[in-house]
Parts: sequence; C-alpha cells; structure tokens
Amino acid sequence: MPAIRALEFFCGIGGLHYGLLLSQSSSDPASNEPAVARACTVVEAYDINHVTNAIYTHNFGVRPEQKAIEKLTVKELDAFKANLWLLSPPCQPFTRGGKRLDVQDPRSKGLLHLISLIPKLSHPPTHVLLENVVNFETSQSRNKLVSMLKQENYEFEEWILSPLQFGIPNDRKRYYLTARKKDAVDEENGDASVKLSDPVPVDDKNDSTAEDEQITVPLNLKMEWPHPVKPLDALSSYLDSHLSGQIGGSTPHMPASSLIGSETTDSLNPNSKRKNEATDVDALKIPEAFVKKRKFISDGYVVGPADKKSACFTKAYGHHGIGAGSFLQTKGFDVPKNLDDPSAAVETYGLRFFSPMEVARLHGFPVKDSQADSEPVGKVKGKEFTFPAESTLIQRYRVLGNSLNVVVVAGLLKYAVFGGK
Repeated sequence: MPAIRALEFFCGIGGLHYGLLLSQSSSDPASNEPAVARACTVVEAYDINHVTNAIYTHNFGVRPEQKAIEKLTVKELDAFKANLWLLSPPCQPFTRGGKRLDVQDPRSKGLLHLISLIPKLSHPPTHVLLENVVNFETSQSRNKLVSMLKQENYEFEEWILSPLQFGIPNDRKRYYLTARKKDAVDEENGDASVKLSDPVPVDDKNDSTAEDEQITVPLNLKMEWPHPVKPLDALSSYLDSHLSGQIGGSTPHMPASSLIGSETTDSLNPNSKRKNEATDVDALKIPEAFVKKRKFISDGYVVGPADKKSACFTKAYGHHGIGAGSFLQTKGFDVPKNLDDPSAAVETYGLRFFSPMEVARLHGFPVKDSQADSEPVGKVKGKEFTFPAESTLIQRYRVLGNSLNVVVVAGLLKYAVFGGK
C-alpha cells in the first residue's frame, strides 16, 4: 500500500488518529524504537466541538476544521486524495437509552452526507474504518452505508468488539466496520488488471438515495478477535501512582472553578493556590448527592486494583449519578463487601472515581505516569496524550466518555483494514 493519507471525520479528541499511528508502530515487545511500517498522515480532521478541538490541537499541533460535515463538497474532499477515511459519527441516534431516531436524527446528517459523496468522488477512499455504539448494526444508517459499499466494490467486515479481547481490563463493546476497495486490494496483491472507473458526474448537493438503489446486505457480525493480543492486565497497571491524600467527607467535589493539571494559580486571586486535583485523591471522592437516593450500589460497578474488568465509562461519569462507569475500591479489602448502604460503602471501601488519566489509559491513549516515567500504554513515540490545563474535570470525563479505544482501532486498522500479518 502507498503512504497513508487519512481524513478523520468526527475526530473528537483524536482517538482515531492515535489508533492510526499505533497501527503503524512495531508490535515487537523487544523493540525499543517503534518501526513505522508506512508513512501515515492525517491530512485533515473535522469536528464541530470546540472543547475536543482544543484538546486535539494541544496534542497534535494542528486544529481540526470546525465545519459541519454535511457542508463538505466533492471538490473539497477530492483535493486531499485521501486513501483512508476514519469515522466516529455521533452515537446519539442509535444509543439504547435515547430515542433512536436513526436517519431522522439531525446528528446523522454528516454520516449520511459522506455516504452519498463516496460514489461521486474521483479519488474515493480505498480503505475505511467506522466506529459507533452497539445498535448501529441494526440501523437504517448502517443499511445505507453497507449498501453503498457493496455497490462501490468494497469488501467489508462488521465487528462487535470489547477492549477486554485486546488485553485491556475495560468492557466497552462497540460496533466497527472495516472496508477495503477490491480494486485497491487487487493492486496491493500485484493484480492491476482491474482499474477504478471514472465516476459519473452527479450533483453533490443531493444527499438522498432512492430506495430502489439501495440493496439489502445481510448482517454478519464478527464477535471474536482472531489475532494475537497481550494477556489481560489487572487494573493496577492503569492507575495513577502519584495520587496523595486520603478520601474524606469534607472535600468539595470538583468545584466548578477548578482547573486540572499542574498546580496553578487562581486567575481571580494570583496569591491563592487551588488544590491540585491531578494529584490529590480527595478530589475524586464520590459526593453524597450521588449515593443518598440509592438503595444499593451494584457489585459490578465496584472494582479493585487486582480486578481485570471495569465497566464502560460514559460521558456522564464523574458528574451525573451512578451507572456511568466503575468506582475504584481503595481500602477495606479485608472487609466482606456490603454495598446495600451506598453512603457507608463509600467510606468503608474508600470508593473513588477513576481519574481522567486513568480512564484515558483504559481507553488505550498513550499516557505516561508522571512519576513512574513508564512507557505510554499505546507506545506512540512523541505523541503522548495529555489535557490542556484549561480543560475542566467535567469536560475531561465528557470527552473521554464520547471517545473510543485506541488499541482496538489500531488492531482493526493493522489486520482488517490494511491486511497485516
């Protein structure tokens, strides 16, 4: 395959970008320096969220194009001559707890527009990866996507996979689609007898697809990952080693004015120091408001450092009730677990939230431990993931909850998209 030129749609904080970089790094644990298999460049990234765009810019040094994807034209996309499209479209039209409006949801416009554009491009992508929530596989949006891919001579696979299958102790099942244009596969295999035909001129302002043009493609989900992975780690490998302090009942929980990062000075009072919530474990205490109306805490949402599974972290984690991700037990390991009294359980077992950087590690982002000076989880050299100082704790939890798992994306790109061995 030639050098990778990628377009990253709905880029968020850059999980797809990190996944691409990781997919092209050496998987040989004996190698100290990752060997890049192919030159790869994200030629443009798109997202309309200014918070995620700031985080993306902080880590990659380039700002995503803050433009509605449904406004993109054939001319604009053809100019990039991108051979890889990475997509993580909004999940709200398909989520189990939402209205599931699917193609009728305005947030589906961007994806539907891209589906309509691919047949019109002079330089369509030869490789595609899409990520979304479970339930996307039964949607009309999926049907439109795979019908188009089939008609445009792509071979594709559909997956439901969890990081647990990749050696990461976090259960975050997601739908993935991986696709390769058959013409490109033939050329990669040395058979250039089949060439891409020139597209028929069409109006790129018309996104509608006639029902009689759409074909039915049976769903054939792959639920197992057939390639080698590392052994499943314990959660202790993903925890911050530099947190200090004791869980207590008097510490205010995530004051709205607080910034997270290195110790910083309050902009309204230059002589006052804010609590460093990146290193003080008290800032991660579960507030009384979270538990006072609960009759119990589900055992599945309380995990310890030795456990090898944690619940999916959603965008509500840390600021909107229970059920948005696991709590970490920090003491009381010799006490029989009783979660029938949530308030008592918080104190007895020292329950706290996972920190944003711990969640980021569990999502496969290349995060170093600031004290241990360990290698980033993803081992993407020179691309360590951090948050800009101005991002708040709630913002960090929200963007991570809307993100994806970098290691799963890297595996799919390496083996299913690029056909690695």
